[in-house]
Amino acid sequence: MMIAPAARLGRSILDVVAHSTRLWTQMLAAPNTPDDANIFGALIHDVVTAAVVTRFEADATDGGIAVTWSLANPTQYTSVTLERSDGRTGPWTTVAAELRAEGGATVALDRSAAPGGTYYYRLSVSGSSGRVIVFGPLVGTAGTPIKELALTRVAPNPTSGSVQIEYAVPRDGPVQLRVLDVEGRTVMVLTSGPLPRGRYHAAWGGQTALGPARTGMYFVQLQLAGQSVFRRLALVR
Repeated sequence: MMIAPAARLGRSILDVVAHSTRLWTQMLAAPNTPDDANIFGALIHDVVTAAVVTRFEADATDGGIAVTWSLANPTQYTSVTLERSDGRTGPWTTVAAELRAEGGATVALDRSAAPGGTYYYRLSVSGSSGRVIVFGPLVGTAGTPIKELALTRVAPNPTSGSVQIEYAVPRDGPVQLRVLDVEGRTVMVLTSGPLPRGRYHAAWGGQTALGPARTGMYFVQLQLAGQSVFRRLALVR
C-alpha cells in the first residue's frame, strides 16, 4: 500500500520528498480462531517545503510605500519583480521603485503611490528552470508628505506608566524628544541628535533617572533647530 500526499504544503518552489517505511502490527481475534498478529507496512511520502520568501511587508513612508522582502536563498533565483494593482485581483503592473538593501532584505520604495492611497502588491519570483511563482497580494497604504514638525501620537493618555510616542520630522536636523514636568524640568530624554526627515517612534516607560515618575501631569516636547511642539501627558498609578 502506498500513501501519497494530498497536496503540497506552503508556498515554495523547493519541494523535498523523503521516503520512509513504517511497520505496525494488528491483533486479530476472529471467532473460533486463535489470536494472531499480522504485520502491515506502508511507504510514506513526507513532503518538506522550504520557504522561498521569508519576509514580505508594506509600510507607509513619507509620501509613499516601502515594500520589504527577503528570500531564503536569493542566489537560486534569476529575477524578482514587484507588481502593483489598485485591486486585490489586478490588473497588475510592474513597479518602478527605488531599491536598496537593508539588513539582508530588499526594500522597494514606491514613490508613485498617491498620498493616503491603498494598493496591493505581489512578488513574481523566477527560478533558473524558468518556473515563476507569485507571492501576495499584500496591501499597503501610502503615507502623506511631512509638512511640519509634529507629535502625531502620544498614547495611551492617560497612562499608568508606559506610553508610545510617534513623531514627524519635516527636514534633516538636530532633534530632541523629552518628557518634562509641569515646571519645565527634564524628566527623561528619549531622543537627542541629528535625524533625517521622516517619521519616528519612541517609548517612555514612566521612569526617570531616580526611579518611577510620580503621578501627575507631564509634557512631551519635540524640538528641531529651535522649533518646539508639545503634547500633554497624564501619568496615573
